[in-house]
Amino acid sequence: SITIPNGVVSICEDAFFSCDGITSITLPNTVEKIGCASFYDCKSLNFVKMSECILSIEDVAFVGCDLKTITLPNSITAIQDEAFSGCDKLTTITLSNQLETISKRAFYGCSSLESITLPESLKNIGEYAFGDCSKLSTIKVLSTVPPTINAKAFNNTPALTKIIVPKNSTNNYKNSGGWQTYADKIVASTEN
Repeated sequence: SITIPNGVVSICEDAFFSCDGITSITLPNTVEKIGCASFYDCKSLNFVKMSECILSIEDVAFVGCDLKTITLPNSITAIQDEAFSGCDKLTTITLSNQLETISKRAFYGCSSLESITLPESLKNIGEYAFGDCSKLSTIKVLSTVPPTINAKAFNNTPALTKIIVPKNSTNNYKNSGGWQTYADKIVASTEN
């Protein structure tokens, strides 16, 4: 278990690369950036308490970690390439309500993830962002305007049965770019 001291503003690239003994990390509210591959392949890392001030999580930051849940603070606007790729125990993801971009392969291979809610602020979802999430069955999208997605954003998700979108937005989604690939799964929310 590691607690990063107050005053640290960035976790450097490769800082804890492949440190198998780390099981939990607590980041103080001074941390604004988690660098590229900072916790890459930390196979025992199953808990991260995020800083409320993090602005970015860089490429491959948590690849292959043993995380089960992750809550991203509202300060985060982008999740970079493969940030949580291969976190095959990840069952719960709470995304920032300011999140605008989920880059390619951000959650690729998160094979225990069954559902996800995408915030209203989301504008872009990259290629294979949720690819190979074999148990992903439900996606709830809060934005009335369809975010731009790559047609392969949810590639190889055999359990995916429904994509819930706001009322009166189903046709917009079904006729919008990459969403057309998933038109048969798009349904209107029953909530106001």
